[in-house]
Amino acid sequence: MLHLNPGQLPTPLQEAALLVPLYSESKQVGALVLGQPSNGIRYAQEDMDRLLYPTDQIAEILFLHSQNSERLRKVEEIVDAAPDPSDIKRSLSVEAVDFALRNIFDFTFLADSPLAGLDIVRHRLAGEKKNYIERGKAVQAVVLEALEKMRPSLEVPPEPAPREWYPYVILHDAYVAEIQNREIMNKLYISEGTFNRTRRLAISSLARVLAEMEKA
Repeated sequence: MLHLNPGQLPTPLQEAALLVPLYSESKQVGALVLGQPSNGIRYAQEDMDRLLYPTDQIAEILFLHSQNSERLRKVEEIVDAAPDPSDIKRSLSVEAVDFALRNIFDFTFLADSPLAGLDIVRHRLAGEKKNYIERGKAVQAVVLEALEKMRPSLEVPPEPAPREWYPYVILHDAYVAEIQNREIMNKLYISEGTFNRTRRLAISSLARVLAEMEKA
């Protein structure tokens, strides 16, 4: 953060008192310019410390916004390449997979989730008692099998894990091992923004793995 003197920036920012660069990881995605504080002419250190979290959030939003066009293009390519039936698309939505992960040990919830309608779940129930508990167990088994397909290799690397392990480690540790998010961030040496972004992308990848399993 940089303290500014009056008139240091051109109009209409001549009254700016603080310049805060916005970074997403190592890439600058913007800057926040603040006027003079109401109780003085310069910001105190504690005021600047309070800005760290909200400016990180703003930087994260700007980064995600900059990625929207590319992501939409990739989504269109995926849709064009894999024209699955509409009911399967709904049952494999990112939201459905996310909720299934959050309730991976709740067989009652899993039995009533959209994933319970998948053919791969029904095939696992062939010859079994088709009550809701067994249906929930079948959904759990399918989701965990799909998650294991995201594992880069059988051999677990030493910590910190390389970047290609981030999606698997985050989903496994957060939902299966039930490890606190902060512990996972410390384990991978990543920021909260990177953790949240990687988790969202990992859930999308898991939904795609399930779609491929269903199609096969």
